[in-house]
Amino acid sequence: MKIILTKNIPNLGSRGDVKEVATSFARNVLLRNKQAIVATAENLSKLKAVAGKKAKEQTQALAELAKLNNQLSSLSLKLKEKANDQGRLFAGIDSKKINQILKNEKNIKLKPAQIKLVEPIKELGAYEIDYELSPELKGSFKLIIKA
Repeated sequence: MKIILTKNIPNLGSRGDVKEVATSFARNVLLRNKQAIVATAENLSKLKAVAGKKAKEQTQALAELAKLNNQLSSLSLKLKEKANDQGRLFAGIDSKKINQILKNEKNIKLKPAQIKLVEPIKELGAYEIDYELSPELKGSFKLIIKA
């Protein structure tokens, strides 16, 4: 039986995929749990219309992300933080704080999860902060921490 997936299903496919599955699996699991719909001519035409809109939105979003990537890659942030005599910070700097600084000072809006920081920064110095806007768009910017 041909179906159109309405949700991402591991080992089967992602939302919008047209798949051929066993009739019993489609009726007893996928259709009953509203994870799929039957692939009729009408449903397939709706899927194509939605896919066209989605493609346009995706290209616009990708263009915006590329612009943001260019802006971030040329960025150099400077911070003044309190530290002891050995150069250790009193408060560590994590991805949430870096995100807040980007938002407040540079008006750049990211999600904290997009900033790839292995562990909080706890010492003065210059750091390369990696980020991932999408699987294709990755980069880094400079963060300089002074006392």
